[in-house]
Amino acid sequence: MLKAKLHLSQKAQGILSSFHSSTNDDLTNPEKRCYKELTSSILVSAHVHLRKLAACTQDNMSKKNICKRFRRHLTKADFGEKIA
Repeated sequence: MLKAKLHLSQKAQGILSSFHSSTNDDLTNPEKRCYKELTSSILVSAHVHLRKLAACTQDNMSKKNICKRFRRHLTKADFGEKIA
C-alpha cells in the first residue's frame, strides 16, 4: 500500500475533527484519543479488524499494545453509550 493512502486529506481531517469535538464531551482524554484513532483508522484502512486498524495509527507502540488499548476501551460497559 502506498504511503499516501495511509493519510486522510486535510479536508477530511477537518470534518472529522469537528465531528469529534461535537460528539465526545463525556469521554476522558484516553477515551477521546482511542475514539479518534479508531474512527480515523477505519476511514483510512476501510477495515474494522483491530490489527489492521493498529497498523494505520501513527503511534510508536507495537501493534499488539495498540490492540490491547483499543480492546480495553471497547470492552468498557459505558464506552458505547458515551459515543452514541
